[in-house]
Amino acid sequence: FVAKVFFPMPSLNFKQHPNKIAVVTGANSGLGLASTQQLAEHGVHVIMACRNIEKCNTAKLELMDQDTHYKLTCMLLDLSSFRSVQLFSMKYLKMFNRLDILMLNGGIIAPHSMTIDHIEKTFQVNYLSHFLLAQLLLPMLQRNPNQHARIVSVSSDAHSYSYKEGILGSWNNIDNMLSAINNENRTNMAQNYAQAKLAN
Repeated sequence: FVAKVFFPMPSLNFKQHPNKIAVVTGANSGLGLASTQQLAEHGVHVIMACRNIEKCNTAKLELMDQDTHYKLTCMLLDLSSFRSVQLFSMKYLKMFNRLDILMLNGGIIAPHSMTIDHIEKTFQVNYLSHFLLAQLLLPMLQRNPNQHARIVSVSSDAHSYSYKEGILGSWNNIDNMLSAINNENRTNMAQNYAQAKLAN
């Protein structure tokens, strides 16, 4: 309800260009779920990209109970794994021939932990994996037949709590920044979240 009232769906030429497809990460709850419903209401086929397929299917069924005409597909996407992002992208490119909207929404804020890729989890999930996903799907977005494709990257006011020097903080380059983020003695959960939102 809040998403619909305060963040109404912008005009995306739905009527002029039907059969749109959207990918929404973190689509099984919160803003991702609200956005999925709004897009589906406009006839968009929404790919619900989630790390937990059971929760995704539950959310999908709840939406379908409201309107059986919704076009929804659940696909596995674990943003804490670059390999999962790659596999999702390859599968998507095989299954579909277009992409109109890529909504980079999924995110976490969690105590310091490392992913399988040896990167602090909050920063990888909220930013790095989304960046990779956008790069892998960009060619399809650019081939959009109606030239109305777009990427929506969800951020928050938390970016203002990041480092005043900007995305790299005072570390001068990306390697030094990741070294600091990965070291729980040099940054904290809130800083890593804020840094990811600033990057978005």
